Amino acid sequence: MTEIKVWPKLAKIHTRDTLTRVDIDAFGICIDGMNGVMNKGCLMKHIDGSRGYITMLNALLSTWVIHHLDSDEETGNFKSIDELLEAGWVAV
Repeated sequence: MTEIKVWPKLAKIHTRDTLTRVDIDAFGICIDGMNGVMNKGCLMKHIDGSRGYITMLNALLSTWVIHHLDSDEETGNFKSIDELLEAGWVAV
């Protein structure tokens, strides 16, 4: 039997709030304690465990492009925050 994974409702609410407001704490330049690298934007996590980020410029333009955290390659391009959430991404 396959287990269906979903993010908790609070994680989705946090993501929507963070991306809508372009929360400076989430998008600001700071050291990411989990990886020891400079923050490239709002850190995102996929339900499968992969990690990425959305740049502040993309958020300000409401273009929801997720880049892979390590390679910077585009890993997802979504028309809305709802689409991004449905695809399994949340803000960290």
